[in-house]
Amino acid sequence: MTKQEIVIEAGPHVWIINGGDQRPNATPDYNRLLRFDRRAKDLNTTPHDDRFCVFHVPFEGANVMGIAWDEALHRIWYVESRRPKSATPVLAWFNPDELECENFLDYSVPGAVAAASTRYCTSASQTHCIHTVPLMDWQDANERLSWAAHVTVDAQAVWVAGFFSGAMSCAVSPRCATLPD
Repeated sequence: MTKQEIVIEAGPHVWIINGGDQRPNATPDYNRLLRFDRRAKDLNTTPHDDRFCVFHVPFEGANVMGIAWDEALHRIWYVESRRPKSATPVLAWFNPDELECENFLDYSVPGAVAAASTRYCTSASQTHCIHTVPLMDWQDANERLSWAAHVTVDAQAVWVAGFFSGAMSCAVSPRCATLPD
């Protein structure tokens, strides 16, 4: 798959970016990535839709704006443009088979986010977490990728586009900044 959108298809799954107020206010501002499994059945014995798996993005104000599926590496890639503007935007990825679904995480409950199972990785070799690549110093047609918005994957690289310019920058590949396996 080479096209990046807010909703993407990846085999039997449909991925959707959900949440994030995108305006600073007093309420918690978290994004989630939703995976809908078209093969699964919604059971009558549960109050929720069993076809959904919700992945929590741990950074408050992440402002997730792009998502792409990497079939070759079995990874979901997405961009966190992050607020406040002083925060460093990141390209993030994870293996969906390694993270737990957090469908019932209630952001209004004090301590719920701190107790959530999803965390950012602290080393390149770590598993069962979300890996991040800082985008702060990468140039995009002389525009700092402070508003990185879209991501796409091809056989050679992971590409990130700026929200305002639409120009693409090579983000992860032997031809540009590399990400350890």
